[in-house]
Amino acid sequence: PEVVSDAGLVLPLEESAWADALNEVGRRRAELISRGQMRSAQFTSAKSAEDLCVAYDAALTLSRAGRQ
Repeated sequence: PEVVSDAGLVLPLEESAWADALNEVGRRRAELISRGQMRSAQFTSAKSAEDLCVAYDAALTLSRAGRQ
């Protein structure tokens, strides 16, 4: 759910929900495509690398603080 956000549908494991969703996706096709494109732009390799560096920096800071 946190990755999909509002760019897609998150459904329970119930047949009726999936049947209804097929109709909904058909009606909202253009909207979901647009939202999906906007959401996927948030997951670039540059953004992933930046987030990883921030996490490593935080881990190193905590590690150094524990040694003092």
